[in-house]
Amino acid sequence: MQVVYERCAAVDVGKDVIAVAVRCPGRGPDGRVTVTRTYKAFYGVLREMARWLASEGVTQVAMEATGVYPMPACHALVEHGGSGAGAGLATPGT
Repeated sequence: MQVVYERCAAVDVGKDVIAVAVRCPGRGPDGRVTVTRTYKAFYGVLREMARWLASEGVTQVAMEATGVYPMPACHALVEHGGSGAGAGLATPGT
């Protein structure tokens, strides 16, 4: 598979928990590894998530969510946005 983004993340937003997976170069079978973390859906904790993504060198973020639940995560990423990370939002059923 051709790597389009060297360091990218997927974020699955739920009401209480946010799951984050980062894909980056490593010793995996395809020369890449996936690192996962979960965070509580509280704004202060989400700022920690944004800092972790920046520390991992993530340049692109795809987010899956419904309703208003993604708003705190989006705000945390935008607030920390000096890293220049791009974001895409996927909403099921649209």
